Amino acid sequence: MNGAEIPSPDPDLVRQRQVVDAFYAASRAVFQPGARGEERVPDELYIEVAKHYDDKAMATLMLVLASAGFWMNIALINKPTPVAA
Repeated sequence: MNGAEIPSPDPDLVRQRQVVDAFYAASRAVFQPGARGEERVPDELYIEVAKHYDDKAMATLMLVLASAGFWMNIALINKPTPVAA
């Protein structure tokens, strides 16, 4: 290197990334099949996600995930009829 310092990351961007990562971890846990008898969202994950969201945001997150799951199931059941090319 030519002596230039590497700037430290913007704290706001780091915080935004942590929030997005927490949401992604929660959504993966909800929609990925869990091992039989295991919780899909363990307490540790819930606690980690809750660090990044207030109560209202946590409720919104749960509703978004529930809605997505509902509509994914509708889409799986009611898939469109294939059209001949």
